[in-house]
Amino acid sequence: MSGIRSKQKAERPEQILEAALDEFRKTGYGATRLEDIAKRIGVTKGTIYLYFESKEKLFESLITSLSAPLAQEFQENEWEWTDDIAADLDYILSRLYNFIFEHHKFRELLRLLVSEADRFPQFVDENYSEFIAPILQSLSKRFDAGIAAGQIEPTDTHELARFVVAPVLSLNIMSLLFGNRRAIDCDTFISTHRKVLLRGLLKPGAKEGEGGQSE
Repeated sequence: MSGIRSKQKAERPEQILEAALDEFRKTGYGATRLEDIAKRIGVTKGTIYLYFESKEKLFESLITSLSAPLAQEFQENEWEWTDDIAADLDYILSRLYNFIFEHHKFRELLRLLVSEADRFPQFVDENYSEFIAPILQSLSKRFDAGIAAGQIEPTDTHELARFVVAPVLSLNIMSLLFGNRRAIDCDTFISTHRKVLLRGLLKPGAKEGEGGQSE
C-alpha cells in the first residue's frame, strides 16, 4: 500500500499540471480557480498547495514543463550544416515543422504565451531568449556563410532567419485559431514556404539543390 501511495504522490505534480493546462486553456488564467483544477483530478485545493504555492507558481511550472521539449530539441541538439544551401534549407524546415507536428504541447505553450503575454511578459521574454533567439542566431550564421561563399544574395541575415521561423509560428497560430473549421493543407503550406525562400535566396541563374552555385 505504501508503494502505491508513493507512486501516486510522485505522479501528482504531473497530474496537477495536466489539469491546469486543461483549465487555463478552457477559461484563461484570470478565470481559472485552483478548486476547479483540483476537481478535475479528484483532490482538494489544499493538495495543490502541497506542490505549488500559488496559482501563479503553478502557471510558471506549467510553462516550464511545456518548454522542456523545445529546450531538448533546439538547445541540446546542434544544427548539422552542409555546403548545399538548398539541402540545408530542407533540413531547417524539416526540423522546425516536424517538431511542431510531433509535439502538440508546443501549440499549447504558444496558446498560453499569446493569450497571457500582457499578464506574464517575463515568460514570453524567457522563451524568446532561450529558444527562438538561439535558432535565429544559428540560421543567421549559416546564411552569413552562404553569402561569403557566393551561394546566396547579400541580405540582412537576421531578418532572413526570422522569415524562416515566422511562417512556422504562423501555421501554429492559424491551427489554434481555426482548428478544423478552416482546413489547412500543411504539405502545400510547407512546400510554398520552401519555394519562396529558395527563390529569394539563390542568386539569379542558380539551380536549386546544387548549393546555390551558378551554372
